[in-house]
Amino acid sequence: MDSKRMKTVVASGIAALTLTASTALAQGTATQGTGNNAGSAVSRQAPAPIAGEQTRIDLGQWEYEELYRSGWRAEQLIGANVIGQSGEEIGDVENIMIGPEGKVLSIIAEIGGFLDIGDTHVNIPWNEVQFTSGKESVKVPLTEENLDQYSLFGDEEQLGRGAASRIQRMDDPATGPRVWRATELTGDYVRLQGGEAYGYVDDLIFNRDGTLRAVSVTRDVGYGNAGPYAYPYYGYGYGAFDPGLDYYGLPYAEDEVADVEPFEYEEMDGSVFQ
Repeated sequence: MDSKRMKTVVASGIAALTLTASTALAQGTATQGTGNNAGSAVSRQAPAPIAGEQTRIDLGQWEYEELYRSGWRAEQLIGANVIGQSGEEIGDVENIMIGPEGKVLSIIAEIGGFLDIGDTHVNIPWNEVQFTSGKESVKVPLTEENLDQYSLFGDEEQLGRGAASRIQRMDDPATGPRVWRATELTGDYVRLQGGEAYGYVDDLIFNRDGTLRAVSVTRDVGYGNAGPYAYPYYGYGYGAFDPGLDYYGLPYAEDEVADVEPFEYEEMDGSVFQ
């Protein structure tokens, strides 16, 4: 198969994976609620924030300490080597699947070398990914014998596992929260509260358990120092994010972002690879 056709097949497969997972989440949470409302009737109102920060954070109180201490970046994981069960390098990470609540569900990896069928793509649940020490690589429990358990398409139960404990279904489930890929946000334009163009998303910063905590933004030239700058991640329900959009909205005005200090990637001592 030529490389152009292979890329088309892979892109279609990952898109189908996202759609399958999202459908499973919508179907599996029609009567879910939170707290004392668990099991109550389906809400017909727009959902409250279910990912990222639940309340708007004053940037004057926003600190990088936690991100420096225990954060890791999507760009550190995407492209990392994948090590198989036997200790051999078998491929690399191509994408990160993120649930509606802003937590990593799985990684998509391209693997090959030990297979007679050539290169292929697999979907590996996050709780089966082991980070190696001292180098940017991950170890996964893949063997030639169990490969079919890690299909790119997977099954609905696996794809939706643990991702939607607080979703409220909207009138049209197709427009509601869904599983999304890290590359659907990185590179997007960033707008401020009034719609002003501000920059673009440079990277995503997660904590050790795979929760998305911040969005790293490179400012447009008109704002002086390009940065990057890290801002709290606001997800579904806050009016700041939808993976189908080509921009990410920061709920801040220009004067609020003016005094934020640049985020220094080299200061991050909590990399998952350490």
